Amino acid sequence: MDEPGVAGLEGIEDEIFGRQVLAAMKVAPRANLANATNIIVVTLYIALPGHPVFALVWVGLALPAAALRAVVWWLGERASPPRPTAVLRRRYHRISMLEVTLQASLTAILAAYLLPRIDPDRQVVLVASIAGILGAGAVALSTVRSVGTLWVVLHVSTIAPTFLAMDRTAYDVLTVQMFVYGAVLVAGVVYLADSFRRRTLAEINARREHQVVELLLDDFEDGSRDWLWETDSQGALTHASERLAEVSGYSVESLRRLTMVELLGRLAHPSDDGRRSVELLTDAMARGVGVRDHLLHVQVGGSEHWWAISAKPREAADGRVLGWRGVGADTTQAHIHGLEMVRLAETDPLTALANRRRFQESLDSVLDGEPSAGEVHLAIFDLDNFKVVNDTLGHSVGDELLVQVALRMAACREDDFIARLGGDEFAVVTQPASPPDFAELLFAPYQDVFTEPFIVRGNRLHVTTSVGCARAWPGTTRAEELVGRADLALYAAKAAGPSRMSSYTSSMTMRARERASLVADLQRAITREEFLLYYQSQHDLRTGKVVATEALLRWQHPRRGLLPPSEFLEVAEASGLLVPIGGLMLRQACRKLATLGGGVRVAFNVSHSELDANDFLERLEQALDEFGVDPQRLELEVTETAAGTPRSESLLREVAQLGVRIAIDDFGVGYSSLARLQRMPVDVIKVDRSFAAALRASEPRSTDVARAIMKSAVDIASALGIEVLAEGIETADQLAEVRGLGFDLAQGYFVATPAPDLSRHLRLVEPLS
Repeated sequence: MDEPGVAGLEGIEDEIFGRQVLAAMKVAPRANLANATNIIVVTLYIALPGHPVFALVWVGLALPAAALRAVVWWLGERASPPRPTAVLRRRYHRISMLEVTLQASLTAILAAYLLPRIDPDRQVVLVASIAGILGAGAVALSTVRSVGTLWVVLHVSTIAPTFLAMDRTAYDVLTVQMFVYGAVLVAGVVYLADSFRRRTLAEINARREHQVVELLLDDFEDGSRDWLWETDSQGALTHASERLAEVSGYSVESLRRLTMVELLGRLAHPSDDGRRSVELLTDAMARGVGVRDHLLHVQVGGSEHWWAISAKPREAADGRVLGWRGVGADTTQAHIHGLEMVRLAETDPLTALANRRRFQESLDSVLDGEPSAGEVHLAIFDLDNFKVVNDTLGHSVGDELLVQVALRMAACREDDFIARLGGDEFAVVTQPASPPDFAELLFAPYQDVFTEPFIVRGNRLHVTTSVGCARAWPGTTRAEELVGRADLALYAAKAAGPSRMSSYTSSMTMRARERASLVADLQRAITREEFLLYYQSQHDLRTGKVVATEALLRWQHPRRGLLPPSEFLEVAEASGLLVPIGGLMLRQACRKLATLGGGVRVAFNVSHSELDANDFLERLEQALDEFGVDPQRLELEVTETAAGTPRSESLLREVAQLGVRIAIDDFGVGYSSLARLQRMPVDVIKVDRSFAAALRASEPRSTDVARAIMKSAVDIASALGIEVLAEGIETADQLAEVRGLGFDLAQGYFVATPAPDLSRHLRLVEPLS
């Protein structure tokens, strides 16, 4: 606690002095009684028998003095307040000093006149009376050091000359004893006065500290949402603040007629959670155990609240609980905010479904349950070609589509748990009482929600989904394991084509292990550069000459031999290894191209993931510069889907600015857009091999449709001023057909088979017949 200032010290000293004066005044009745007794004894026994005149005069002075002091005390008691002002205190002090002087003077006169004139017996009584007056007065006036000291000093100094004048040894000894006695009395007065002062100062400081605490507590309750409470040993509320009355709905008077347990019992929320929270607190108090921030669920005036209660027992020295003291706070807003934070942390912000974290916790809880609850079935849904929607219509359309999908799935079956795992993946967890034999029947209602198209910002979108299903008994399988099984089933469903559902089988785990082994082999193959290129020439249908050759990827596996792309390309792309493989192939193609003459171009396939790589353009420029290749002799083949994003379009323009040619591969089977073809720097469109194959179909209608589409492709290319190539030419009839349709270029097994020796194709310079 800080030291008090000067004003504070003056106030304390003034109050101490006032208490000293009041204490001295409270002794006045007893002092007056002792004085009256002494006056009567001295008058009747000592003065009156031989000295009636003196006795009458002395009594005439002593009694009025005593009466005057009694009147002053009586008037002071009636007129002064419990804590008299400084003026009154000083007045009482002056009166006391005057009374002491008057009393000492009367005693000195009595001794001076009577001692030489009375017999020894009466001298003994008189000396004893004087000693009693001296001691009693010192004790009675000891609270005021100045008054008590003056009492002793005046009596000793005025009586000593009388004792010495007696000219007797006994009185000389009495004089010495009186001085010693007086010194002891002065020391006693000083000690008692200081003791009274220290005790008073301690009381004042304690009172002030209590006042400070009271003020702080009042400010605490007025300025916060917290409140204080206190009970006796029986639990009855002995202190209930206005704040507690406000939040509980009871008046302060009503609260003081209740125990804390009764109050909480009345306010407990009727839910199990509410009753349980009060029971826990009641039990802790019954066991004498303190609590801190114990959350209570209460109901006040029909509204729901949460209180945080802290409490500790007040214990006696012997360990008995004298009651409880604590603090409470209404934490409703904080509690609601906390619940909202938890909800947000467990909710997907786009669809408002449970997110992956909540899904994991829920699946853990279900799988930790009792087997008697039944099998747990999990299905993971993945939208087919969702990336196309994002790339062609924009992410805002894609997001709104996900919201509509979520709404339909959430309305499908009430008791199922549905979550969005991220991207376009959704999960459904169900625990049916009597599941069907096949997952297709169990989750069919969810697939049915995709039969109707979704209308998103004016776009009519037909969406399909691939589904992977797995099941397990509670207590036998971990959540991670069940999710892994459903993922394997989903992978199998997507591999089978769009809108498929697949259930997990143990063989899928074996294939997954084989896939993991293949990924490890691919990683080693990149390090060891086990990949090589085969070349398939492209011929000009007018001259028959080789104008370009397509570089086709092969893998020289150390154990399995030469592998085509169909054996590993999908795994490479899914595992993110296609980008480094593509980088190796780009350098190999440029190295080969640098050794060739004749102006023949090399066409090189580029995947969507390679275009997405941030350093693709940089790697392309480095390869061209390193091997000194003319950019016009390199042709990048990209699919319509890969080229369809704004980023890809921008990147391909930069590629074209380098002088590298651009070919659209597999034209006609992707998302074709004439507007995009006009914007993009395309040099060649390669019509997909499926159309050439349709020319050999047994059904005339299929042949006619394929012929019409291929003719349209030729017309489009002619209108745009670019070349058009027919892929998959495997017969002379197909070659004649595409030549008749107006194609510029042809490629296929009838024209040339892929081979590692590019120069062999360059010798085929005769016109095609």
